[in-house]
Amino acid sequence: MKHEMNKYICPMHPDVVMNEPGTCPKCGMELVEVKSKKKEVKNEHAGHDMHKMKPVTEMAWWEKTKMGMTMAMGMEHGGIAGREMAALMEEDIRNKFFFALIFVLPIVYFSIIRPNPWVALILTTPVFFYSGWIFLYSTVKALQAKTLNMAVLIAVGITAAYSFSVLLTFIGSNDS
Repeated sequence: MKHEMNKYICPMHPDVVMNEPGTCPKCGMELVEVKSKKKEVKNEHAGHDMHKMKPVTEMAWWEKTKMGMTMAMGMEHGGIAGREMAALMEEDIRNKFFFALIFVLPIVYFSIIRPNPWVALILTTPVFFYSGWIFLYSTVKALQAKTLNMAVLIAVGITAAYSFSVLLTFIGSNDS
């Protein structure tokens, strides 16, 4: 019996192939398992007969939109494994967005309506680190790989804004 080894690839960098799970050295994303065992295909629909998906005619408009975006992202990220990774990334980013959104009203209140820079700083810090972590981490990985990408641009922007706000808070300005 022949032992088939599984390979692990990066959804963003298909040229990164490893023999064991881990993270991509270029971008830091988790590697996705790809089974190397090939099956004999008897017809063009083999393997799709167990797929349980609602027919497009029965989908709401938002389901079609979401499916289209996820599938487009998945194809860009390497097929089925990429779609799964894109769905997880989408869920993670959505959770971080709503976390930040919860803090927006009190931050606006303590920044504009009733200025208190120290309370605003305390409320802004978790938003910067939790919601911005994906960009900060990806920036470190991109700079280690000596590349620039959108994460670097976003991280520079949010870090500059947050750092300037912290500086203004510590020097006693109400403009933070």
